[in-house]
Amino acid sequence: MSRASLGFGLVKLKEALINSLSEKTLSQYISDWKTWDRFRSQSQFTEFTSESELFLYFLLKHMKYQNSVATLKRRVAGISFFLKLFGRMDFTKTHLVKQILKELYLYFFAALRVSEVVAPSKIKTGGLQVEDLIIVEGKLKIVVNNSKTDKKAKGLISWLGPLCNNTLCPIKAFREFAAIRPKVTGPFFLHQDGKFVSRYQFASMQKMCFLLKASFRIRAATQAALLGFNENTIKTIGCWESARYKLYVRPNMV
Repeated sequence: MSRASLGFGLVKLKEALINSLSEKTLSQYISDWKTWDRFRSQSQFTEFTSESELFLYFLLKHMKYQNSVATLKRRVAGISFFLKLFGRMDFTKTHLVKQILKELYLYFFAALRVSEVVAPSKIKTGGLQVEDLIIVEGKLKIVVNNSKTDKKAKGLISWLGPLCNNTLCPIKAFREFAAIRPKVTGPFFLHQDGKFVSRYQFASMQKMCFLLKASFRIRAATQAALLGFNENTIKTIGCWESARYKLYVRPNMV
């Protein structure tokens, strides 16, 4: 095959790839790519060892502007689409990016506190353990053994169901993270080298994103209220025992 024929074939392939998207999705993806390209151009790239590292900074930096976790995922999908289209390495699929996104999704949907999710340090166990999360009849059962509202230390149970018509599904996120997680016992959230994700690390990431300590609980409670969940359901999701949950429902954030 001649070089000209190969080039023509690649052009047609790219056209087919673009035509596979709806006009609305393509428009959103173009906007997402321009946002990333502008950020990349304006950043001091010499401060980062790779484009993948710069992208992680981009994710954390832009989380403060997102109205929902789904918007963040769509932005990642848009950037990934154009990286593939241009034949470049897709750094949105790296282990660390996946780990950050999966952890945020579970933290958001379950309305959990940081202390309930991750270990107190990189070497001291705590937070959600592997055995605390299990799929039961298509739903994710989460057993929280260390909650400040669980005075009798019996353990609190939270259930997450699939979101079939949403771009972001907590069940799918759980399965994908579990598939790449090191096959060892202990805290569910680990780094690739087996060290625990610590509260300090998670809090540092939130600080970089200009997020409040309760930002995810606020957004989860607000989203649940907007979806029409009743009071008891919202209280169960976030392990609230009183009407205090109302302080976390803030529709103006969405």
